[in-house]
Amino acid sequence: MSATAHAGKTMKVLLIFRSPEPRTVAKAILENSYPKELLLIDIPLIQDALEYIEREKTPFDLIFFEHESSTQALMKILLTMRGNAQVIMCSSNESFFQGMEGLDGAPEFMLTTAIADSFGKILKKFSTSGKIPELPATDNEAYITINPHTLMATAPLKSDVYVMMGQGRYVRIFCKGDDIEQADLEKYLEKRTVVLFFIKKSDSAEVLQNHANQLQALADKPVVTTAEAEGAFANSSEFVRDIVSQIGFTPEAQAIAKNSVSVALKSVGSNPKLSVILTDLKGKKGRYIGTHSFMIGMVACAIAHKIKWVSAATYQKLTLAAFLHDIALPGEDLARISSLDAAAQSGMFSPEQLMMVKSHPVKGAEYAQQFNEIPADVDQIIMQHHERPNGKGFPRELSARAVAPLSALFIIAHDIVDFAETNPDMTVESFLAYAKSVNLYEFGQFKKVAVALAV
Repeated sequence: MSATAHAGKTMKVLLIFRSPEPRTVAKAILENSYPKELLLIDIPLIQDALEYIEREKTPFDLIFFEHESSTQALMKILLTMRGNAQVIMCSSNESFFQGMEGLDGAPEFMLTTAIADSFGKILKKFSTSGKIPELPATDNEAYITINPHTLMATAPLKSDVYVMMGQGRYVRIFCKGDDIEQADLEKYLEKRTVVLFFIKKSDSAEVLQNHANQLQALADKPVVTTAEAEGAFANSSEFVRDIVSQIGFTPEAQAIAKNSVSVALKSVGSNPKLSVILTDLKGKKGRYIGTHSFMIGMVACAIAHKIKWVSAATYQKLTLAAFLHDIALPGEDLARISSLDAAAQSGMFSPEQLMMVKSHPVKGAEYAQQFNEIPADVDQIIMQHHERPNGKGFPRELSARAVAPLSALFIIAHDIVDFAETNPDMTVESFLAYAKSVNLYEFGQFKKVAVALAV
């Protein structure tokens, strides 16, 4: 079907969600995307939805459902009754997607936690390819989303804050200058089931610059604790990731990245100790991308110090690469993928999602190259951070000897942080023993770093 075949048509959607929170998110995104041309049928149970389809014969453009409210047999029936509708299925259980392998007309898969990040992107993809009605041009582009953590970090607010109440109508809930607290957000997040906050795009530069200034003030303190640095780094990485996907890597966003690095390096000092940082890793829980990126940067700096690759420039390169390395990914489920083959075999991810994962090192390197002033090698570290010593990494499947020295160090730091997640009592010795048992770092710069690390 051509991209113009749906032009001007009403978007007909069948939403099948028993859980109220993901249903609210999905409805908000749909109403934001199609403020006028939307027919939304909301039915909590798949049994009732099947009866509705059979009775009404409505030719839906999209069916979006969660597996928690259904059985696999009923889902197979739904797929046979879909007509020409595109189908998206979400679940909070990753293993459930494996049971859908091989089904005729298998739907797009999405983790329930990724709806806010991914649903709008899938709508845009379907619309661009002509599979659903064209997304209408609306005033919604004047607003951008901002996450609750960022709102708290930027108080007092530098812009008005809005929620969307349906049909593209935005309502102001906080005013510029308000000094909000967590309880102020929770009354919207919990009682009113609002999960998305918005600011005007025209206010974004001031909001970003204010955040960058707050980070600089933190970096200028005589002492920055690890907890302060981790919180600031994690919040900022989420903020920049969300903003970049909507308005690009602006100079203000670049300032946030640079100042986040300054805060992290202030906390770790000029002599980062790997044993101290590994102790901090034990039992570490947090927002995956932000906290994970912070710990990778700190571990990488500590490895560099231990193996005598000591310089302020090296620490800055490694920490900035950590900040940016997953910035092109929309959600944690994709950021956790380390093997494309394993992810493909799991059946939990669509081809488009796998391509997004494969290409994100390239996209992250492109972001790094947009900096006005950036140390050499940062883009290369990001480009190579998913290459593997056995030559089976991505995006280029480089051999161990083709991976640059700092990239090899960064990859080992990434491996240590991943290893610590499942081995909370790990030591450098236990990690190196594991690596040796599977012949992990036998060639190229990987071997040089591993040997030096063992001394």
